[in-house]
Formats: sequence, C-alpha cells, structure tokens
Amino acid sequence: MAFYFGVILAGAVVVIFMIKPFFLRRGERQQPLSLNPASEPLLYRFISEISECVGAPEPSRIDLTCEANAAASFRRGFFSFLGSDLVLTIGLPLVAGLSAKELAGVLAHEFGHFNQGVAMRLSYIIRSINLWFTEIVYYRDAWDEWLGDSYEESENLFTTIVFGISLLALGLSRLIIKLFMFLGHAVSCALLRQMEYNADVSEIRLAGSESFETTGFKLSLMDIVTGNAYRDMHARWLSRNELPDSIPEIIDHYTAGVPEALQFEIKDALFLEPGGWFETHPSFAQRVKRARRLDEPGMIDLNWPARDLFENFPVVSKQASRIHYREDLGVPLAQVRFYSPDRE
Repeated sequence: MAFYFGVILAGAVVVIFMIKPFFLRRGERQQPLSLNPASEPLLYRFISEISECVGAPEPSRIDLTCEANAAASFRRGFFSFLGSDLVLTIGLPLVAGLSAKELAGVLAHEFGHFNQGVAMRLSYIIRSINLWFTEIVYYRDAWDEWLGDSYEESENLFTTIVFGISLLALGLSRLIIKLFMFLGHAVSCALLRQMEYNADVSEIRLAGSESFETTGFKLSLMDIVTGNAYRDMHARWLSRNELPDSIPEIIDHYTAGVPEALQFEIKDALFLEPGGWFETHPSFAQRVKRARRLDEPGMIDLNWPARDLFENFPVVSKQASRIHYREDLGVPLAQVRFYSPDRE
C-alpha cells in the first residue's frame, strides 16, 4: 500500500513541480531612468540618425543604467512580441568612457539586433524555456522544504516510503530536465553568438574595423575594472558610509587608471581566450578576426566625448546612480555620504 500510494504521490509531485514555475511570483524590477526626448534633443537626433543608417526601427523607449553595457529588448516582454515595441538600454559608463564615434558603433550594434526580427523572437522563446528549466532544476521554495521536512519527520514506515518515493521521483525528473536545460542552453548560445556576429557587421560598417577593435577592448576593460570598483565601493560603504555620487564616473576613473603595461597584458589575455559552447558571445579574438577580415573604413568620424551628447551628463549620471543604489542594491540613501570621484 505504501509503495502504491507513494507512486501516485510521486506522479502528482512531479507534475506539480513541473508547472510550479508558471505560478512563481517574481520580484518586480524597478523602472530604470528613461530618457525624455524633450530633455535630450541632441542625443535623440544622434540615435535616430544611427537607426536610419542601419535601417532599423527606432526604439519606443531609451533607458539609462549604470552597467557598462548596452542592450536591445522587447519593451513589454511577450506582449511586444509581434510588433516593433523595442527598448534601447544604454549603460552610462559607456557614455563616460567612449568617444561619440565609439558609442555610435555600440548603438549600431544594438540596432543590428533590432533588425533581427525573427532571430530576436526565437531567442526570446528559447531563453524563456531555458528559464523555466532552470527554475525547475535549481529553485527551491516552501513546497520543496515541506516535502523534505515531511520525509525527515515521518514517524512510520508507511509515510517514510511514500515521501521517499516522491523525493526519488522528483530528483530523477530534475536530473532529466537538467540534461534538457544544458542542451537548450547550448542551442540558445549558438544562436546568440551568431546574432552577435551579425550585429557586429552593423557596428563595423558604421564605425570601421579599427574602431570596432578599440571599442571592444575598452568594453572588456570596463567590465574588468567594474568588479574592482564595486569591491572598493563596498568596503568604503561598510567602513565610512561613503559612496561615489556617480557610478559611471567612478568606473571611468578606474578605467583611466589602469597602467598601459597592464592594458597590454589584458589585451594579450583577451586574444588567447577561446570560445565555448555555453558562451552567449563570441570571444574577443573571434570578433576582432572577423572585423579585420571585413577591413571597413567606417562611415563616421566623431572624435569627441560621447558625454557631450547629453545636455548635462553629470546630473543624469548622478540620477541613475541613486536609482541603482536604492532599487538594485537596497542602499538607504539617507545614510549615504556621497563623494565625487574627481576629487579623490
């Protein structure tokens, strides 16, 4: 009887845990700082002309973050799936550390993604399925704890067998799903890498092969120093309750402080990094190799700071930093003593 009911319960548990991710309440992400076209006319004109050069639809909204990255995405997820309701996200550290030409190339890359209508939608579906697999395999909530506690606290052989079979069936199903998760991840990564290659072409044609290589290295360097900057910020917050009033400026400050000899070492290491099946982006060496093969001179020559595209970049940078502190990091702003990186 215990085995009979255990198998029935195990089947029910597997079904429940398979559909559970559809009912998980995910934390609502705070709306990032969005640009007002009336407040930043030069930047909007700049972005509009880049989209026209690339032949891509203009974004419905432009968001600003404190990440050293840029991204293209659907504005309302699945509800924007069938239209051109797209969001362009610009990381302000890029604006702080790049020239207008280099930023134009990065944005052209993202507009290249806007042109990948079918591929963007296919990758969205695949990544959604991968997220579902991941939540089944790794996410543990009160239901998981209840099943485990029930097995450990069972006081007779009947309930021990029933809950034991349920745990065994659940573990086996998770193992099988984990294999599908890795397979799906490998497939999606292959698609994403090809999408990156295709979007690279838009950047290379607009800014040129040489600028593509220079910009790629700067982005890699920013990514490296961002970790160091956040570690130092965390230590300073714990010791003195101090934080920089502008995260983009502090990242630019750290990037500019990297010695030239160390930059050469980092660049050599980037060229030696191999690509992998589970990488969403091609390696630096793979991308540069393709750019050099195209040997494009570029269509623009804007060798002035990208921050000049903003009416008042320091103010925007500080606003985005405070939103990041409060919403993403949970920092109580009333307790923070802000300092300016350029006064260090």
